Amino acid sequence: MGIPLFRGNMDSRAVINPRDQIRYDEAKSGRRRPYPEKLILCFTGEVLRSAQENHDVKLVEKNWWGWLYVVNGGGSQIGMLQSGIGDSFAGLVLELLIARGATDIIAVGTAGGLQRRLKIGDIVLVERAIRDEGVSYHYAKASKYALASARLNRKIEDVLRKMKLHYEKGTTWTNDAPFRETITDTRKFQKEGVLCVEMEAASLFSIGKFRGVDVGGLCWISDDISRLKWDPQFNTEAYDRGRNNAVEAAIRTFSI
Repeated sequence: MGIPLFRGNMDSRAVINPRDQIRYDEAKSGRRRPYPEKLILCFTGEVLRSAQENHDVKLVEKNWWGWLYVVNGGGSQIGMLQSGIGDSFAGLVLELLIARGATDIIAVGTAGGLQRRLKIGDIVLVERAIRDEGVSYHYAKASKYALASARLNRKIEDVLRKMKLHYEKGTTWTNDAPFRETITDTRKFQKEGVLCVEMEAASLFSIGKFRGVDVGGLCWISDDISRLKWDPQFNTEAYDRGRNNAVEAAIRTFSI
């Protein structure tokens, strides 16, 4: 059989599909609400709180896998939902969002900086993600990278420019074992020019391509390992500014 993740059985039909879970949940709750097509997926509550500070944000539905909020921006209805941290649960949530009608999704979250030029709060527009996790291999044959939606990223970048924000675009390293970001791997990816490390992008991009929807990724630098030593800067002024900029850019992308 070989290593399970590399069997490449993408064409085999799944026993349980996202719509099966949705039908089960709807039968229990009696609710049948389609979700907004445009949706921001985040991994911590602070992203939602940031949106609430500057926009009309309302809670519209509670599920066991996440609470759906709606942002009213520029006449567009934008969904926001917080998943758990990490690729496994975030991937499950994305599947259910797609099954409920989401077609354009921007994942917004923190990332650790790998390049010394990146400062806390800097924005990274993720173009591709190194697949150093497990979920993506159930959706795409083995390869080094998972790609973000180029169409959606162009829209995000246009907003970043209009907001006159400093940002970089490029590659992230998706590693679902944060305490195994080894010195060897960190040095290797630094030399390759990889910008940052996080826990979800490769999985989300792979699921998006498999399901035929657009998934983009927007990070802000929250901590740094570029000097092979962890420098956490969570909840500093620069961190908060980066978070607010990333959230606002995602909302504006879907408001135009």
